Amino acid sequence: MWIPQGTILHRRWSENDNLFSPISVTAKPQIGVYAGQNKRGYSRVMIDSKIWEIEDREIRYFTQNKKEVCYG
Repeated sequence: MWIPQGTILHRRWSENDNLFSPISVTAKPQIGVYAGQNKRGYSRVMIDSKIWEIEDREIRYFTQNKKEVCYG
């Protein structure tokens, strides 16, 4: 999956995390691996070995025809 620059990534926060914020914004386009549907309107995607939740409309899916891009 292709995640464009400026996409908001949501991460589930737990007590073991020492993150300042469970939200991140992509500084450059990213390639991710689909990890499943999480909740209505959001998909789980693995980027750099971390699982993030991304709004479906932000994800770009490439089809069999390489020129065509489908929006989630």
